[in-house]
Parts: sequence; structure tokens; C-alpha cells
Amino acid sequence: MADYFHIWHEWYRTAHAGCLHHFRFGGDANRPPAEVFLVNVQDFPSGNKDGHASVCRYRALKPPNARVFQPHDFAGLSRPPLPAAELKGLVMVGAPTKGQNCDDVCHAHVPSSTDLGAAQAPPPPKRGYVCEPRAFDMVNNCAALTKELPCETGCESSYGLEQPAYVEPDSPKDALPGRCLFSTKVADTTCHTSHPLTRRICPCVPRRGTGP
Repeated sequence: MADYFHIWHEWYRTAHAGCLHHFRFGGDANRPPAEVFLVNVQDFPSGNKDGHASVCRYRALKPPNARVFQPHDFAGLSRPPLPAAELKGLVMVGAPTKGQNCDDVCHAHVPSSTDLGAAQAPPPPKRGYVCEPRAFDMVNNCAALTKELPCETGCESSYGLEQPAYVEPDSPKDALPGRCLFSTKVADTTCHTSHPLTRRICPCVPRRGTGP
């Protein structure tokens, strides 16, 4: 978040119940002085000074036009974007079954007419597809997940090396069955990870190189 807002944690000033954080910084020749309020608009239990549970109620105070940031908004800020040439042929593929990793999902992917575009589109790549780990940022959001996977019970942030992913409906209740999960730290996500309860969404690109 410090990278996103161009602030340092040393300029942190105040906080309340773990929900409200206030930063104030002086700016420079190109940026006027400003204040940033980071407010958690989710209602959740929080201990108070007496040790009793309380609930943060900032959601009702959020201005109608205020932007609500999600964890994936801050992902990939330190990484350069993929060159357009390396994104050519990129497709987002939802794993057909749980427990698969993205290396296997991309390797088995057969492009559809949607992937190939118009009727005059070139044939599918002869070498097949591979998982592109640098493109997980592009699928680490609810819009991408709900396009490729059912997400019957909604979408929320989580953490796991195989996320973003969809939890199968027959999973235990505490595993959030039917829920799509996007990662709070997508830089940790890998192509080779799998989980027995989830179906992954995978960024696949045509295999490049001179091999067979």
C-alpha cells in the first residue's frame, strides 16, 4: 500500500480499533501536501480496551463515491508489466477438476473458437500451452474468477499458493465450499501448486521456442 499511495510507514499517525489508519505527509515539488485515510469498511469483531468484543461499523460511514480497494489492487506494483509480445495468445483457463496444477491445466488445454477469435484466425499452437506465472495478476480478481468458474457463494480474499481458485461445493464447511478466492499475495502463487479441494484458474500462453 505504501508503494501505491507513495507514502512511507514512518508517516503513520493514528489508528482506531484496527479499522482506521491516518497518514499525513508533506508532498514535494511535484505533489502537494495531502492526507490519506485508510478505512476498513468490513464489519468484523475487534477487542476493545476492556477485552470485550466490539464491531467496527465504518461501512455505514463510507461516502457513496469512495473507492473500496481490494488486496489485488496492490499486487504486482514492484514488477514490470509483461511485454505485449509475451501476452500474445494468452488465455484464462479454469481447471476442469479439483486438485490440478496450472502446468497440467495449460498443457492439456485445447483452444476454443473464442480463444482463436474469427474464423480466419491461425490454427492452435503446435507446441501447446504453458502456464505463465507472471500473468497471475491478471486473473487474481473476482471478475476473472466468475467468468471461468461457478463461484456460487461469492468471492473473497484469501491466501494460498494455488489461489486464485474455486472451492468445490463438496468441500468441508470451514473450507468455504462454492466460494472463489483471490490471493492477498499473488506474487507467491505458482504454476505447479495444487490443492485437493480447489479448481484453479490458470493464465496459459502458447509454448515458445524451437523444440518439438
